Amino acid sequence: MEKIEIRGKEYNLLIRGKWEGSYLKGYIDLAYQAFHQDFTPWFEGGYFDDTYIPYTLLDGERPVANVAASTMDFIWDGKSRKYVLIGTVMTDLEYRNRGLIRVLMDRIFQEWQGRCDMIYLFAKNAVVDFYPKFGFRQADETQWAGVFTGKKHGKRLRKLDLNVREDQELFRSVAFRGNPYSRIQMKNMNILYLNGDDMMKGKIYYLEEPEAVVVLSREEKRLRFEDIYCGPQIPMEKVLEAVLSEDRPGYVLRFPVRDREGLTAEVYHEEQSTLFLMGPDAQMLIREQICFPAMTHA
Repeated sequence: MEKIEIRGKEYNLLIRGKWEGSYLKGYIDLAYQAFHQDFTPWFEGGYFDDTYIPYTLLDGERPVANVAASTMDFIWDGKSRKYVLIGTVMTDLEYRNRGLIRVLMDRIFQEWQGRCDMIYLFAKNAVVDFYPKFGFRQADETQWAGVFTGKKHGKRLRKLDLNVREDQELFRSVAFRGNPYSRIQMKNMNILYLNGDDMMKGKIYYLEEPEAVVVLSREEKRLRFEDIYCGPQIPMEKVLEAVLSEDRPGYVLRFPVRDREGLTAEVYHEEQSTLFLMGPDAQMLIREQICFPAMTHA
């Protein structure tokens, strides 16, 4: 615990605090106030492991502001990259407009710049003017759209519930193989579980033949593949053939596709979320029309 003075008031700075006692309760309460979400099941499920590093300011023992740095291990075009994702940015209502988040952000930059290939975050639309002050660059994400003209079977998919052990183990065994059609792979399985049990809940399906797990969102006239997990020997056409139906042949791939032939690039703006990048890989990812799959968000 480190003492730190901000605008004449003393706070305790806690980095990577233990998830127990008054700190855990205060953290959960602060998160509920900020996001109207109960983090309790995520802690109980073990989703917050050592890759999730909270930087928390406490007034006495009470958490009043927080920024988390999640270390994300990616493979980009076959090369290992270490990125840091900024998230869980929250301030108690009584302590807002006191510069607390700026202090925490500066501390994270001090510790991580030069130790990772990029720092990035997804910002709410209301605060997009805040992050460029730190040197972040706003970036558009690109998704890839197509119309499948081959034979379509529209096979029955089994929805997976990651709260069920059998489904969780099945998801893990297939998702561990990665997405062979994407230029980017994430190795943090806990993040996949977290998203599968939160914002992607109800969108994860198991396909028996060919064996794959697909994360699907439905648009009016097309299906959006948030991610696809399967073995590298399976052609994408086989997955599309099995999932798409005659009445909905259009599809969107929400990941950076290896083979873009026959696909159309579309700029994608996630509702209430704008991507910001900083660091050595930022320019390269913008040039290569980056898209972080929804299952890799935190």
